[in-house]
Amino acid sequence: MPKVVILHQTGPRKGEKDIYSTLQYRSLFIGRSEDCDVVVPDPECVVSRSHALVEWDADSDDITQTLSITDLASANGTFVNSEPIDGVAQLCNGDAVQLGKKVGPVIRIAVIKPKNEAEEGVSEQQMRDAFPEVRDLEAEEERASKPAPGTRVLPVDED
Repeated sequence: MPKVVILHQTGPRKGEKDIYSTLQYRSLFIGRSEDCDVVVPDPECVVSRSHALVEWDADSDDITQTLSITDLASANGTFVNSEPIDGVAQLCNGDAVQLGKKVGPVIRIAVIKPKNEAEEGVSEQQMRDAFPEVRDLEAEEERASKPAPGTRVLPVDED
């Protein structure tokens, strides 16, 4: 049975992933309230208590075609791939959803189908395939953090 995967790309839960069975869930509430399915802690209070709702048709042959997100009249808005949404927006696998303007946390959402019915989790390869943009961003960040070849890094005198 397909799984809905939420990958926390930025914010307090950066690098964490949440996996939801489409047999047990038909929608996910996202917000900073502990009552939400996907809890996004937010010390800046950019994320509303009940910020957005992700829905899909679990009876569909291709759940990825029915994946959508609704902004629940949040104070700071919901953005899909940097575009503000008004009401409901269709989602594609791997889309970036920002909860709130500018500094709001970014999550990515995808539907992943296990290779066989007995498989419970999601493999790292399936994660890389579902979120190729994240892999590219991580590689770019790693390259940017390293000095260019041939560059000498000198110690900094603190005095």
